[in-house]
Amino acid sequence: MSYGRNRQSLLSGPRSCPFFAVQTAARLPPHPDAPGPLVPWDETETETESGAPIMSYGPFFAAPEAVRYSPPGAPAADRTRPNPTTSPAVSATTQLAPALYVFGDSLFDSGNNNFLPTAARANYLPYGANFVNRSTGRFTNGKTVADFIAEFLGLPYSPPFLSYKRDLLPLTGLNYASGSCGILPETGSPFRLYNLGARKIVVFELGPIGCLPWITRNNKHTGQCVEDTNQIVSYFNNMLPAMLQNLTTSLKGSNFINGHGHGVGYDAIINPSKYGIADASNPCCTAFFNGTSGCIPYLRPCNNTNKHYFWDGYHPTEVVYSILASGCINNASFCTPYSLKDLVKV
Repeated sequence: MSYGRNRQSLLSGPRSCPFFAVQTAARLPPHPDAPGPLVPWDETETETESGAPIMSYGPFFAAPEAVRYSPPGAPAADRTRPNPTTSPAVSATTQLAPALYVFGDSLFDSGNNNFLPTAARANYLPYGANFVNRSTGRFTNGKTVADFIAEFLGLPYSPPFLSYKRDLLPLTGLNYASGSCGILPETGSPFRLYNLGARKIVVFELGPIGCLPWITRNNKHTGQCVEDTNQIVSYFNNMLPAMLQNLTTSLKGSNFINGHGHGVGYDAIINPSKYGIADASNPCCTAFFNGTSGCIPYLRPCNNTNKHYFWDGYHPTEVVYSILASGCINNASFCTPYSLKDLVKV
């Protein structure tokens, strides 16, 4: 997060994300690898397995307008949902930061790819199955780490930059994350950010990529993960602290925070019961290519989403994002040298 001349907050999640293809439901062939019958999604069902209404997940946005939607086979009349691209009114007395700006890939994307000429999109069910606004373009079933942090800061979810309407004020942050982006120098520069007023910046480690279904199901290995891939990830993560410390020292008034997400993410895969997770190998949704890619549109996901680590072949479920966000917010050994609770006081 960042404070300074513009007193902005900033969150960054570096991780290269593989590209995947999405087909439309109208042309969808039977999935040969799906376990059991493929059950089409019926969006009229608005309850979770616990019986709670879907709208109870996350804060409800008092958006000034609504958008109509009509998934295949569903009536369009009088069915609206809050517009996830608009910013709700937020009381300044509850805010711990004036704004939250998000950068990253599909782990943080809140809908930017909906406006880009790419097949890397998640603006269809079952993505968003447990999110208040349903399928907004988030590559998971519910909230992301950025969403949980926004709630902690007392801010609305940062809307996708490409959907933002300039006349909607006050501006409490924007989300620039885009699925399939990378971490090469060409994709951005932290100095571009500092000169714009960024002062408190959280940078998360790369996650245990060698444990993704996309990797484990396409490579021969022993054990739960492809450790050769995780070893490559560790090279980046091991060099990250020194880089962030150098930036903090050289850029006056800045604080670069290292989010140690890899260790917890890996431990939750190796010891899932420790975190209340039952399945840390299989995607919750029925995914393309033997569960190694994105969710097949409009097919019902698993019933116990909060017991699965992976949502599709690449991305975690909301419960994993919740674990990571909670660690960074509360634990100074997770996000170092300051937890977010401490960082907002600096």
